[in-house]
Amino acid sequence: MEVPPGDYTQASFREMLVKSQERFVDLREVSFLTKFVEWGDGEPYTLSGFLKAHNFEVTRHGQIRELSTIYTLPDEGGEIPVNYFAYLNPENRILTCFTKASRKERQKTINSLVGEIGIYYLWINPIAFDEIKSNILSEYQYAKIPHFFADRKQTSRPSASFRPEVKRSISYWGEDGRESLEELRHYYGVLPRYVDFRIPGVVGFSLDHLGVFHYKNGSLKEMFNYSREAAELVLEVRRILEQSKLEIVDVETARKHLKVQNIVPWEIHFKRELDISDAELLLDQLEQKNFAVYNQALTQGSIYLDATVFDERKHSVFSISSNQHRMIVSPRYNTTFDSFLRFFEAITDSFDPEASCRAPA
Repeated sequence: MEVPPGDYTQASFREMLVKSQERFVDLREVSFLTKFVEWGDGEPYTLSGFLKAHNFEVTRHGQIRELSTIYTLPDEGGEIPVNYFAYLNPENRILTCFTKASRKERQKTINSLVGEIGIYYLWINPIAFDEIKSNILSEYQYAKIPHFFADRKQTSRPSASFRPEVKRSISYWGEDGRESLEELRHYYGVLPRYVDFRIPGVVGFSLDHLGVFHYKNGSLKEMFNYSREAAELVLEVRRILEQSKLEIVDVETARKHLKVQNIVPWEIHFKRELDISDAELLLDQLEQKNFAVYNQALTQGSIYLDATVFDERKHSVFSISSNQHRMIVSPRYNTTFDSFLRFFEAITDSFDPEASCRAPA
């Protein structure tokens, strides 16, 4: 991807893209939640140093940085240059990247950063994804969905009229995609992970559950409006997760000075009830997603689950306590927003896609 030389602000860079949108057909807007508030100058533990450690060359263009790297083809052994033009928002710490890199090129380059602590996809949970889709379709009654991908995990079991025990994946092309998506959701319980929107005379773009917006035609500015909406929905969840904390509070009594733990948890509220078989299956699914579960206690009847969880990828520890309606997640050691977000994604993926993240009442 090439852009005119210059020192850009975030606003002027987007304005340049919009004014020259015919040149940027096939543009992807790829965003990540991060812990960083500034780029730094290549020092370890700064964003620029973090990127350089992952074989990116970082070039400054005002507030925008060009991130350049090489993707090596697995079979031929050839090398393909891949670049991203990125902006780091110091207020919400979202890293937004503009690129024409293919899905495979992104997976082998920028997406590899997600395995590190303090960075995660702009993951759009199923409830938020459905809200974005509904807003687009209600605003434009004539909008079409020519292509979508939807699936149904065997363990998550959203409601379905036909054979609800079956795992399904459906990739659909057709002029009636808008209607078919709702019909397939009702009858077969599949939920969208990728939707291609075509709004005649306005814009054509696609969106996936990892927050990747892919521009096809029309008004690029209109696509940017929806990407901002998606970011705000994700930030609502992040704000809840970041309010969760474990701190030591000094307490003075008449006789002594005490240090007391103050734990602020967060909660996952289930749309469907958790029973004993669900809980056992959920614990197994968490293990498969690299969450090690220790000291678990599971009782039947009015179900109660208590356990300690170690995130093997993000190296954090937290405890969970759950009944059939909600799960309370409490920080214990080295917890970060990206570890909590990964756990919430695992719950929606493995048990209840309509679960919601909430602050404690």
